[in-house]
Amino acid sequence: MVLQVHCSGSPYEIGYEHGRAAYRQVRGSLAFYADMFATKCALPWPAVQRLAAEEYLPHLEKSCPRYVEEMRGLSDGVNAAGGGGDSTATVIDLRDIVALNVRSEIVFGLFAEDSNVQDPPLDGCTSLGVQIDDDDDAPAHRRGSYLAQNWDWQVGQRDNLIVLHIGREITMVTEAGIIGKIGFNSSGVGVCQNAIRARGVDVASGRLPVHLAMRRVLESRTRAEAVEQLGWTGVAGSVYLLVGDGWGGRTAAAAGEDAVSGVECTSIGIKELKATPLDPNSPEGARLKLVAHTNHLLLEHAGVDEPPWLEDSKVRLLRIWKLASGRDTGDGLLRRAAADLEEPLLEMLKDEADYPVSINRHEVGESTFETLFSIVMNLVEKRAVVTFGRPSACAERIELTL
Repeated sequence: MVLQVHCSGSPYEIGYEHGRAAYRQVRGSLAFYADMFATKCALPWPAVQRLAAEEYLPHLEKSCPRYVEEMRGLSDGVNAAGGGGDSTATVIDLRDIVALNVRSEIVFGLFAEDSNVQDPPLDGCTSLGVQIDDDDDAPAHRRGSYLAQNWDWQVGQRDNLIVLHIGREITMVTEAGIIGKIGFNSSGVGVCQNAIRARGVDVASGRLPVHLAMRRVLESRTRAEAVEQLGWTGVAGSVYLLVGDGWGGRTAAAAGEDAVSGVECTSIGIKELKATPLDPNSPEGARLKLVAHTNHLLLEHAGVDEPPWLEDSKVRLLRIWKLASGRDTGDGLLRRAAADLEEPLLEMLKDEADYPVSINRHEVGESTFETLFSIVMNLVEKRAVVTFGRPSACAERIELTL
């Protein structure tokens, strides 16, 4: 069973409980990334620690000191729990936990024009946001906002996934040791993540590393506030964040607010991707709005260098739109919008068209990673369904509520 960790208190206490309860998984995350950096980037772990301590920690202590305190507590919690009976277990220090939380930025920093690292390891994913607006003339339909995602990464990190609960405010599925990831909060704000492989990293100006930016989203009260925060602080590396809240429908529309939107982030700036009607030519289709994304930038970002990466990214994007519209199956989201969409969205995430580099990905042949978990969040109801493993053969299913 996937470990669920409940934390509360000060930033240090939250981190300490995270580390103490999930010490095996945190050590597993460290071992996984030490191996990944050594084999994929020719960077031994002491060099990774040095980068974390010298190039990231001083800036994080200025821009987000409470996150640093949480990471400090996390390292202390792991050490307090010991090595699980292994008296030779390595002592974990703050540098190790910082390295986990800036692992994307370290990769971006290595991915430079003059670097030998031209094929950096990044996690690929497919995500979809759905907003259903109110309609007084169609009482069988009701407002709703949903976020759905497959998180695809190397199988070696599968056993280090945990569910992290912070008080009664935040619930996320994360890699043990990382304090910001995919989840939702008690205000109905949720976030998903797709990797973008573009060059450039900037933490010196106060921009937040990807995973800490996701944590900032999970501390927001509305989607609009979260997007504003991302624009104000900036993101240190490239990533796509799907952000939504439970304010969809008539109230939000009257205020000119959307319930879901995407944010393409680079080290230069961010751009927002708005949800669009599934079918603007029909009343029902106009009310059901989507924003879909995979692993390439869709908007123009002047000055950003994004070399070609996953050829299947565009294929998966087209496929998720086809599934939503029902173009191939005749059973799209419009036919199901009168009821909750958790199960229909989860079914879409099981799709194996273009296997093994499909939406439901498998680490065989040309595919170097696979779907490790799938999540569908109902932000109006503040609940989520999570399946671990490939969704077509899940090892465990859990339901989360706030």
